[in-house]
Amino acid sequence: MRSKAHRATRPNESHGAMRPCHAHDAHRDRASRSSVCGGNDSQILRADPRFTGRPEKERYQDSCQRAGSCYSTYCDTAPSVGQLTKGQYVVITTTQSGKRFDTQVFKATNTTTSDAIYQVDVSETRQAIDGFGGAFTDAAGINIASLPANAQDNLISSYFGRDGLGYTIGRVPMASCDFSTHPYSYDDTPGDLNLTKFALAKEDLSYKIPYIKKAFSMSPMPIKMFGSPWSAPAWMKDNKNMTGKGSLIGKPGGPYYKTWANYFVRFIQEYEKHNISFWGMTAQNEPIDGLEAEFPFQCMGFTPEVYRDFIKMDLGPALEKAGYGKLKLMMLDDQRMFLIEWAKVDLNNWVTGWTDWNMALSTKGGPNWVSNFDDSPIIVNEAKKEFYKQPMFYVMGHFSKYLVPGSIWVKVKASKAEPDVQITAFQRPDKSIAAVIHNLGEDDVKLALRDGNSGYHEVTSPGKSIQTVIWS
Repeated sequence: MRSKAHRATRPNESHGAMRPCHAHDAHRDRASRSSVCGGNDSQILRADPRFTGRPEKERYQDSCQRAGSCYSTYCDTAPSVGQLTKGQYVVITTTQSGKRFDTQVFKATNTTTSDAIYQVDVSETRQAIDGFGGAFTDAAGINIASLPANAQDNLISSYFGRDGLGYTIGRVPMASCDFSTHPYSYDDTPGDLNLTKFALAKEDLSYKIPYIKKAFSMSPMPIKMFGSPWSAPAWMKDNKNMTGKGSLIGKPGGPYYKTWANYFVRFIQEYEKHNISFWGMTAQNEPIDGLEAEFPFQCMGFTPEVYRDFIKMDLGPALEKAGYGKLKLMMLDDQRMFLIEWAKVDLNNWVTGWTDWNMALSTKGGPNWVSNFDDSPIIVNEAKKEFYKQPMFYVMGHFSKYLVPGSIWVKVKASKAEPDVQITAFQRPDKSIAAVIHNLGEDDVKLALRDGNSGYHEVTSPGKSIQTVIWS
């Protein structure tokens, strides 16, 4: 599974679209990768030229023009917004033409000449933000480890540090996935239904846990961690393989399902020994994949009914018995095409957060043991001992940095809606308002935001841009 949108329960309604982009599922949609998408899959910022199929030398000759370079001694930061005086507002802008977190401070006015006025109504609220984040995959850890120590710190701080993107969610694959160097599980001893040979892998100890702990130490906010399995050990599956079409042996309630549920518990317990606690889990990464013949990497099939019964009869009781009954168990950890209403799943319609995929990949888009190479907000150049922040990194920051956990969605009503403009707004815990503006069009748009209490906040939204506007 690639990126994750977290969604709150909601009525059956839709109010437009505003969401950070996913990284497309490469094995299904390799040609359509883009750095950032709008609500209708329109690009805000084009894909970095590194991943357009050109020879590697060509892909990288203009990397410094397209991405921000970071080293051991230098890395740019995401601007923080301090205390604003009465009437002040901040506009932070990222554009396709090259601006990255460009920050300006303005003074609200009592009148406006703009016809496009967007009224923020704090009396009409919906979901609260859980957070935004990325995945601590083997590939991410391997790439981070290839950098000098100071550059490693700069990379992790770029996501989780006080001057970073404000990430507060981390996803951990349970054992291996395609973004590993080889398939492995935590117990490869056939018939070990009691999991006596269960043990974390060297990848956990070298490439996941150290960087999770470093993120913990750098973050000014708690980080919500959740785990996801790709496949049970091969001996527990009816096809005796971690790849291809295969499911757990037997039926929910049976010995293999019980063992698999306890495998979750052991994973959580082993990470706790390293002072890493989990906020949530998903029951299975892309359960549809394991129902496909010859699926190329780690997977395990569940029909909706078997998935339901496994949680009811095995996983839920095992977590409860072990003291993890309050763990968030998330469902539909699968492809967008299998969620009928996915087009309506966005920050204006009850989404509570977003978890991106790999936090760092190589210049080739890996490592990936089945060559299912992908894109990432950060690309590591091992040879030059530096890393590049791609456009999608900055766009993610317009959400993750400023829509902090606990921010509550508030309604935005337009007197005259601009067809190329999308807006979402949230009231942050300190009662300030953060509005994210996405201009899909080529032309600049002049508009004004107001909440009835602090005047008009006039904004010029450049073509092909994303902006965050904050006021008290």
